[in-house]
Amino acid sequence: MPNPGSAYAVFKWLPSNLTSLKLYLPCDNRYPTLLEIPTRISSRLTSFDLFCEWGGAFILDLMYWEWDNLERLTLFIWDAITHDLDECIPAVLPKVRSLRLRGFNPSDSDFLQKLTTPRLVDLDIGFEGHKQFTKHGFVDNILSFLDRSKCEETLRSLTIRYVNVQVDQLIKLLTDLPLLTHLTLAHVTSSEDAVGFFAALQGPGAMPNGGSQPFLPHLRSLELIHVPLEEFPGLFDYIKSRRLFCVESGQVVHSSPFRYLVVRYTTSKDGDKGADEDDDDNDDEVDYGSVQVKHILEGSLEGLEMVKELRERCGVFVDVTPYEKHCYLE
Repeated sequence: MPNPGSAYAVFKWLPSNLTSLKLYLPCDNRYPTLLEIPTRISSRLTSFDLFCEWGGAFILDLMYWEWDNLERLTLFIWDAITHDLDECIPAVLPKVRSLRLRGFNPSDSDFLQKLTTPRLVDLDIGFEGHKQFTKHGFVDNILSFLDRSKCEETLRSLTIRYVNVQVDQLIKLLTDLPLLTHLTLAHVTSSEDAVGFFAALQGPGAMPNGGSQPFLPHLRSLELIHVPLEEFPGLFDYIKSRRLFCVESGQVVHSSPFRYLVVRYTTSKDGDKGADEDDDDNDDEVDYGSVQVKHILEGSLEGLEMVKELRERCGVFVDVTPYEKHCYLE
């Protein structure tokens, strides 16, 4: 941008009937000025994507403007919020149904405390570009945001990326969202036992308020990206426990809405074998607890008995393949 006034000038030439806008800002903002989007543009947009690395809290100031029809908001704001959030005016986005917050700095998850989205259906929050971290209050920030927005009844899809979170905190978050139908956990790790999460979901502690209702009773789709192979026993047992079925008049009847499972797994065995190690008859079979994974070196779990059981007996669509970074677009 050659001068402070040119930002506004760019929008001057946009048509008033514009409904979708993607805005890529330069890396360096040499002018400490607000980004001014004319109301005639912002009030008509239904979709807005913003990509920037500017410092300060101008994004919250931007969100405070008129966005009467905005339904889909995506913010890629690497290291962008360095200003004192206490000085920012909270923004209410009355019609936003999809909110994607990506590339956030770990210290910026408090940003959620300045947003209110009463009709939110899909929340996608990620910290890619930063070293995985444990953010104290991360779960509480999300729950506080959802409670303030009063959107627990409308939220159906949740995606969390690139965060290290304690198992009990993750369970706390999901227990408070019983109406979720779609859940994606990508590069979500825990410093605790890797198999603890799915094992915990089957225990009494995972039942809301100690009742008999299953954990996430309306879940239809589960997507797990970059999952250690060691989690498979607990994962498959959890899915099987959710997909209860019986036979009535010769027909299989399922009582759970769960339909779709996508897993991109990693294994610590990949590349561990040295050139001078002796081969033996069991090189193509790796024992992970109760799971016998055949031909793991070839990266295929299609022949795994548990996969067949989920597909044939439980009626679940299963897509399980090795994680490949260059093939996975987030």
